Amino acid sequence: MKLIQYQALLGNPRNVASVRARIRDVEHVGGHVEIAPPTRVGMVLVMIELPEGYIPEQFFPNIPFYPI
Repeated sequence: MKLIQYQALLGNPRNVASVRARIRDVEHVGGHVEIAPPTRVGMVLVMIELPEGYIPEQFFPNIPFYPI
């Protein structure tokens, strides 16, 4: 199964909390989530891998993930 990588740079703590709350959902379909420590200015890099056929909006609506 091919995984597609996406990333988002988040500054809103609620968005980061939303990602954390859905990690199991992503893992359940065979995906993976990585959350980096916050930068000095509070930005958090989030990287996800999803199997083909899934898109970030299915798990994280209104969070701007981009393919890398």
